[in-house]
Amino acid sequence: MLVLVASSGRSYELDAEPNTLVDIVQRALENLTGVLAAEQVLICGGMRLEGRHALAHYGLPAIAGARDAIPSLLSGGSASACLPPPHVFLFSKALLRGADSVPLPPIELLDDPISNISPPYSDAAAAEGPMHPLDHAPSPLLRALPDYQRRFRYHLAHARALRGCSQERLETARRLVSEQHVQALAIDSARENVEAHYQYIVRLYEAFTANFERHRGEFTAALSRFPEDLARLADVPTFDAARDAGLNSLADCVDAERLRARAEECKASLAHFDTKVKGLAGKFCELQRAVEALMMTGPEVDIAELDSALADASIYVDEQKAILQSLGKDLYTVECMVKEMTTQLLGGGAAAEDGSSSVAALTTAGAAEMPATSTLDSASLSLSPLDNVAALDPMNTLHTSHYLPRLDSCSAHLDALARRCLVAKAAMSAAVRMQLRNVSRLQGRIRDMKRTVTLFDEVMTRQVAAFDEVRAAARAPAAYQACLAECLRRRAFQRHYAARAAATAEA
Repeated sequence: MLVLVASSGRSYELDAEPNTLVDIVQRALENLTGVLAAEQVLICGGMRLEGRHALAHYGLPAIAGARDAIPSLLSGGSASACLPPPHVFLFSKALLRGADSVPLPPIELLDDPISNISPPYSDAAAAEGPMHPLDHAPSPLLRALPDYQRRFRYHLAHARALRGCSQERLETARRLVSEQHVQALAIDSARENVEAHYQYIVRLYEAFTANFERHRGEFTAALSRFPEDLARLADVPTFDAARDAGLNSLADCVDAERLRARAEECKASLAHFDTKVKGLAGKFCELQRAVEALMMTGPEVDIAELDSALADASIYVDEQKAILQSLGKDLYTVECMVKEMTTQLLGGGAAAEDGSSSVAALTTAGAAEMPATSTLDSASLSLSPLDNVAALDPMNTLHTSHYLPRLDSCSAHLDALARRCLVAKAAMSAAVRMQLRNVSRLQGRIRDMKRTVTLFDEVMTRQVAAFDEVRAAARAPAAYQACLAECLRRRAFQRHYAARAAATAEA
């Protein structure tokens, strides 16, 4: 199971089974990342993983191909393209605390990728090296051969050092860009979580406002009709027994003053609640703008541009490799020349054996850089010393005027790329911290909005109960007529039942 750390962008692959508890995974991550298990928040597919559940409860581990995706990710591939969903992200609660009193954790100090830069090229250093038997030759042309050998060997060593630094720079740049892809995915995951909670609040708020608008229309209509409804009660006479008790109309059956007081209370309560609802609408609009701002605001780091720069960096790597092969071939050529001249001048016996052994080790380094298909022209080795020196001088000039400067230029380009990625990683890490704090603040506001809307629902329920008493004045005449009709129906049924019972008894 692959776990992506939001703060650093690093990834960890864990060996986990479906029945492994999330709590065990958190303890393993604590040892790997240093984030305490109590401070960890694991998110997968917008859902938070609870420690008491097994991974199978969340459909994990189900990241098929994640093990194969890691090399692609570390080699500079896009995380969104390399890693199949669902992604498991590790967030630190310290980064999710939205209070201003909680400072942002310090940004991780990354190692400088340019830690072992080789010394600059020095012509004096190129001429230094172990003495060779040809250094004591009477001819200056023969003495020049081991000098070129030392120079070419120095050129190759210098080129290897530059290429080693360049490869380190390139690998560091790829790692940094890969981590930035993971951080970008973490920001997207946090945004998706906010979006899911926000959509729930939108549905809840829209349901409340629709219900409130419907009830407000009913309440307003009931309050406007209330005086007429109360006056209409006096026009509805009561039955004989009620009139004997002094209740001549329905108006005598209710406490009119109490109803008027209740109507005034409901009117004031409705006006006050309407003001509160308008305030809630303002807060909801502010929340909506904040969510939209979060969705529209992203890191200023252009990861796509860094990906393109990494792809272009292969040109410099290939050029360095080609130059290194050319330098190795030239070194191999001069060492073969030196060996042949040493053999010719010193002759056989111990001197020839000593001369051969002195250059045996020297030819190994140059031969290592030779292409497998390259061959040395045997005719060139049989030329005179003057011809050999004349052939080596253009090589040396080509090394110092073209090869070595190009190596330095390629190395400088890769150095600039690595430092650029380092700056971008620091900017992305700061952006992740700020984004996560903004996400935490928004989630807190969403929770507050949910509690507020729920509270407003309860207040509206109480208002509905209060208005039922006011609307009783409008419903009383119809209810009274229905009661009278029911009484007449029951009396008629009673008479019909008594008549049928009498007829049955007589029969």
